[in-house]
Amino acid sequence: MIKNVLPEGDTLSIRLLDAERRELYYHATLGEAWDSPAGREAMGRRFLVDLSPPESGGAYVFQTGEPYQMDDVSKAPHYIPTFRDTRREIVAPISVGSVVFGTIEVRIRTQRAFSRHARAITRLIGQHLGLYHFLVTTLLGLRSARAELLQQRTDQAKVFEDLEHQLKTPIVSAHAWIQAALSPRNKPEQLQGQMLAIRGVTKKARRVALNMRHFSALAQGKPLNAKLAQLDHQWLLRMLGESAADSEILLPRHRRISFELDRASFQALHGTPAYVDRDLLEQAVSNLLDNAGKYSYSDRAVVISGGRQGTDRFFISIVNFGLPIRAWEIQHVVERGYRGEAAKLTTGEGAGIGLWLTEHIMRAHGGELVIIPTGREDRTEIRLVFPSARTR
Repeated sequence: MIKNVLPEGDTLSIRLLDAERRELYYHATLGEAWDSPAGREAMGRRFLVDLSPPESGGAYVFQTGEPYQMDDVSKAPHYIPTFRDTRREIVAPISVGSVVFGTIEVRIRTQRAFSRHARAITRLIGQHLGLYHFLVTTLLGLRSARAELLQQRTDQAKVFEDLEHQLKTPIVSAHAWIQAALSPRNKPEQLQGQMLAIRGVTKKARRVALNMRHFSALAQGKPLNAKLAQLDHQWLLRMLGESAADSEILLPRHRRISFELDRASFQALHGTPAYVDRDLLEQAVSNLLDNAGKYSYSDRAVVISGGRQGTDRFFISIVNFGLPIRAWEIQHVVERGYRGEAAKLTTGEGAGIGLWLTEHIMRAHGGELVIIPTGREDRTEIRLVFPSARTR
């Protein structure tokens, strides 16, 4: 596939991450140069990914999560020559969302130049490989866990079966978007939109898979452990912005639902000494945005904002206008497997565990999930309330 869409590349390679040693190693290669003495010697090389500054293009890509194009490797600051005659190189992450599994590398050892969209196409292939790697690993674990639960004759197996079904949706969507993105008739703006769509479906696949893992742990009586790091407000705004964009692009266009981020409201959080588990926080936000989009009425906006609650807590608020949550339902919507009758009629997708998992995520932070019942204009608000570092 790589050779077909990037014919100018004469030497290709894939490096994967050794998570324990924090090193990238060569996993697969293509091209005659790898059969040479230099190529066979290079196959055994490993590259540390956590050094600062990074010692290689692969480490740089691993740290930034962005493709790195070197049109003249002799002038590239992050480059260790694998082949002395390499002139140009593109390194892109093999990833799902912000999780990088490895890198894909395309080299040119002749006078040829990269095509106009080579960097974007390499990134696209890396996302495709990352999604495939992640889903294969997850589905194998999912089927194993489901088989074990079936032997125990527990209803938890039904939840795993539903989650497995949800994972198949992003696979089909990703394939369709990738086929469209690789069309030679694409204009630059079309390619960008398609890349954003692929990012959205890969993140959804990751979220569904992580929901499955958290569900499995909680079903076995294991609490979620939050790995806390100091909250960076720029990261928070970027994460919320990307999550909003991903949620919007995955909804059917005919519903005309927008996601709006009130950036000004987050100014109140500056100076708040808070610690969060970034992966769990992103998971909780994505779960809420997914619900907000599914259950919103058409032609409405989902609004994301933030603020302080008292002197020692802050919150992230998500407001939508759609199917109601009545006061008497609040205690039920956070129960595992609960779905209201209106929700069942509106969409068949869902295992009824999104809010249940989100509440556990908030407990792991020492915070709480606050659901404000639907009021005037069918307005429903859900807040993720976090303690400050001092309170915790």
